[in-house]
Amino acid sequence: RKTEVLVAKKEYKKALELINNYPNISNGYNYHHHEYLEKMICFHNLNKVDSAIYYANKLLKEKCKRSTLITVYDILSNQYYNLRKLDSAYKYSKLTLNEFNIAKEHKEKTYQLLYNNDFEKAKKLNHLITEQESKSKISLIIFISLFSALSLSFLYYYFYIKRGNKTI
Repeated sequence: RKTEVLVAKKEYKKALELINNYPNISNGYNYHHHEYLEKMICFHNLNKVDSAIYYANKLLKEKCKRSTLITVYDILSNQYYNLRKLDSAYKYSKLTLNEFNIAKEHKEKTYQLLYNNDFEKAKKLNHLITEQESKSKISLIIFISLFSALSLSFLYYYFYIKRGNKTI
């Protein structure tokens, strides 16, 4: 509970120090699920992308409640977006929205607690990712078109201008 308080206070480094002490205070309790969740959140907020992704993936191997899955997927979508890995960001963004919708259908508390705060952010990120993917495709098409035009110009210059000078 102390780590949750430190996270709420945005004291992530102190929270990590306490989390790293879990093995000494666990009393046989399986703390790994909680450890991975708290570390993922701390590293996410400290902008330690690789560590946040690492602990998110470890957490996905554990059995998780829907609210935890929503948090994990949301963090993964944000971290992959920060890395400009739009395909992975989009994948986890879709999973986030899917879990929200399932929670909504089942009228889970998760839906009520998280929907108002995070659903709109998740939708916005999803939209931003698809928008950037579209821009990337358009940029690629423009690049290919420009490259083709330059190539044709070079060929025209080489065959007609250079060749014309040699025959004169």
